[in-house]
Amino acid sequence: MASSSTPAPAPARPPLPSLDAGGLRKLESYRAELATSGATARVLRPVLEDQRRPSGTTYLAAAPALTAEPVPESNLKVELEWDGTCQRALLRLGEAAHLYGGGSGGAGLERTGRSARLWARAGSESEPASEAPHVHPLVLALRVDGSALAAFADSARDGTLRCGTSEFEFTLEAEPFDLWIVEAADVRVALAALRELLGPCALPPQWALGHQHLVRGVDSASALLEHARRLRARHLPCDVLRLDDAVLERGRPFTWSRNGFEEPARALDELREAGFHALIPLEPALPVGKHYPAHKSGLDGEHFVLDSRGHALRARAEHGASSFPDFSQESARGWWASLAEKHAESGLDGYWSDTNLPHLPAVPCGSLPPEALHRGQGGGAHARFHNATARHWSAATRDGLSQARPTLRPFVLSRGADLGSARGAATWVASQRASWEELRTQLARVLSLGLCGQPIAGIEVGGRHGTPSPELLARWHELAALLPLALDAGRELFGHGQEADRAIKAALERRMRFLPTLASLALDAHRTGLPIVRPMFLADPADRALRELDDQFLLGEDVVVAPVLQPTATQRTVVLPSSPSGGWFLFDGGRDLLPAGRYTVEAPLGRTPIFVRAGRILVTRPVAPHVAAQREEDPELHVYFDPRQRAVGSLHEDDGESSAVRATTTEFSARLARGRVVIDAFADGREVVDRAWHVHAHGLPAVRN
Repeated sequence: MASSSTPAPAPARPPLPSLDAGGLRKLESYRAELATSGATARVLRPVLEDQRRPSGTTYLAAAPALTAEPVPESNLKVELEWDGTCQRALLRLGEAAHLYGGGSGGAGLERTGRSARLWARAGSESEPASEAPHVHPLVLALRVDGSALAAFADSARDGTLRCGTSEFEFTLEAEPFDLWIVEAADVRVALAALRELLGPCALPPQWALGHQHLVRGVDSASALLEHARRLRARHLPCDVLRLDDAVLERGRPFTWSRNGFEEPARALDELREAGFHALIPLEPALPVGKHYPAHKSGLDGEHFVLDSRGHALRARAEHGASSFPDFSQESARGWWASLAEKHAESGLDGYWSDTNLPHLPAVPCGSLPPEALHRGQGGGAHARFHNATARHWSAATRDGLSQARPTLRPFVLSRGADLGSARGAATWVASQRASWEELRTQLARVLSLGLCGQPIAGIEVGGRHGTPSPELLARWHELAALLPLALDAGRELFGHGQEADRAIKAALERRMRFLPTLASLALDAHRTGLPIVRPMFLADPADRALRELDDQFLLGEDVVVAPVLQPTATQRTVVLPSSPSGGWFLFDGGRDLLPAGRYTVEAPLGRTPIFVRAGRILVTRPVAPHVAAQREEDPELHVYFDPRQRAVGSLHEDDGESSAVRATTTEFSARLARGRVVIDAFADGREVVDRAWHVHAHGLPAVRN
């Protein structure tokens, strides 16, 4: 991290202009060298005339120690202004740049020339592109030469983000905020530096990377087990069943239906024996009820948000009049964790939430009313805490799971997220409508979340409203197959016609084959902050032709995936970036080395164009019904030789479920010896001699394996 020396006292400051006149802030400016080589972070910390300070660090996992060294001169110019109501931070870059960030709202990856409101909301069927439960007041600017600047506002307030061509601006309400700025010559180093500031993403158990199927309306253990048996009978790979609130007693969090789930532990054990893990819904709204222990304990402990009279606020949520946890209070977060801990003793595997922001459909703002009051972190109106609700919910829920099973890796899935949420939960982009337009926007949103420090993210397949055509549903599964998380919206995985059923099954099987690579990249993301799926410009940050591509992506740094996102298409255009190893091979059956360029490739239903960098070794495993069964299969090494007839690769592995991560890194190298492929493997520096590999060589004529 940074130096541990104590910051030097700030120099004496001249009097500031009257705040009522909208005077400029006087800034304290520090520089911090991060442990990530090549990145510099600095914070602009406003001091107002009345010495009012920002209300404490909102996002940082651990702020680096700061020294009073002068900030280096650069083309960057920063203007901070306070008008008594809002703080404005305008960053002028001095040159045109490509801008990214802001969360998942909007239809495309690049934000240049766009504006967005920084207020978490659920969206609606009629406005799918505005759906933005992920609010990240962060911008990543990619300069002409490939260097990068990232800036974020340390605030959970309502506001706006405006992006121009050579500048961007945060405007946030009601109180000052610290502005953090990271600069690096390489955008990948800047992303790693953001990880140091915001904290590492929570590493999911490996089963969470398998397909997650939503089970709707199943209100008994027998019906749930029958649903699971049908999936297995169809030989469809699936690891996770997300249950809806039909399994709860009258939709109440931390309960089980007394009529259908009298013995939940037994039912969940039977699911695990079949290779399924169950996620239980958990929303931050506790219905009012005299005989509901969770609500009573919340009242007794004073853990709820208050109304203007100082009473626990009541408002109508999905399951009637409800009270809402005040996550701004440490005591309330501990209470929530204790409820989750006790509930998890029934054997559930994790929690998920579709509306872990206070969601009140009848209220114009969609959230708690403005007069709702919080008591923690200095207290205040709900607007001050709204955007942080999902993050606090995620952390408290994760704590409860960890307390229930300290040796196992908890998994929490949160639809809402803001900066720092990745420390507690994974997230996904919901699909409101069953449309091709919705499909096309989802990839860009996941890529944007990865740049905002949320690498464990995925999409929801199929749309919540309307009926997708068999072709659309199959293409949706094909896109999800190689994203960090793959969830469906509860539509059947079969029964859509022979061609579509075959394509959907192929997509689920493709995901199983790539699970070793996805798990390895998840561990790498946890350690480094680099996204699992990445925008194409990360392959060559100086190549401006890659900066607006958001219909294809990198899986790690060595795989290009080009999903089909248009109706009736049987071909698609793919852009392959430059590669020091000479080019790229088609993953399945590619014999020809393709240099950088634009290609039109065959992509009938059931096939996704995937390319692997020459000189690399990709690890897969045979298809299995679930992760636990796949672990019994020997890995497969796909060797893509470069023109020098060499290839290298690596794989991070752990047991996939322990909270104490003890990973082994195996380094591979491949060469030819007397016409045969020879694999050298070293695990943490020691040669691997007792492990079987199935080797598939590409790029060599008539090679004997």
